[in-house]
Amino acid sequence: MRQRKKSSKVILTENNIINKYLKKLNFKNSLVFDFKNDAAILKVPKNKELVISQDTITENIHFFKNDPPESIACKALMVNLSDLYSMGSQPYAYSMSLTINNSIDSIWLKYFSNYLYKVQKKIKFYLLGGDIVKGKNLSISITIFGLINKKKYITRKGANINDDIWLSGTIGDPYIGYKYLKNKLNFDNKLLKKYYINSYYYPKPPHYHYIKLIKYINCAIDISDGLYGDLEKISVDFFKGAEIFTNAIPFSKNTIELI
Repeated sequence: MRQRKKSSKVILTENNIINKYLKKLNFKNSLVFDFKNDAAILKVPKNKELVISQDTITENIHFFKNDPPESIACKALMVNLSDLYSMGSQPYAYSMSLTINNSIDSIWLKYFSNYLYKVQKKIKFYLLGGDIVKGKNLSISITIFGLINKKKYITRKGANINDDIWLSGTIGDPYIGYKYLKNKLNFDNKLLKKYYINSYYYPKPPHYHYIKLIKYINCAIDISDGLYGDLEKISVDFFKGAEIFTNAIPFSKNTIELI
């Protein structure tokens, strides 16, 4: 993990933050009016519907005070993107509200906004606008908009009897990283430390899985409460049950060895 430089003391006004760090995130879309209007316009293409999700991450709950700004940006986006993917939709645009405190400086904002830009450019969506306020704890709230073909969305209630249950990746790694950073788990191997810390800092929802799999999926959910908790939401909550083959649960090679 690299050391982040400290910036010289700069007064961060709302206009300064918008113009220097956030304006690039609108990708020059004319309907956001260069963030100079009170609101933006979101056009929905013909034969498409909007999928909307909203999540907030807060200091001391979802991340630590000294976590890298890139990691915080990653988590803020990924918790929202995973909701869109679980409904089979493509990210389109988002709005963002920042609650910043006195620990936030220009260097932090540079790394934070650059990471958002990198993800947006890769997945092709843009920032509509939002709000910036001062507060005690750092907090990022995002409302994200996705596009999907009309009546092609996936819900939690579509599971059928005899459906297979699939996971799009391995599970457990970010939690192990969290336990390590909280000094509740320890191991001496430097490569393991790096692997699990990065897993905690930079979650990776399945950006492209849904494109190929959507036509085969009856029901989906993102895993935010763990395999068991979220499987319960798409089975028991809709009067169905599930059989789990524990030896088929996908763990990373590192986690298998750790276990």
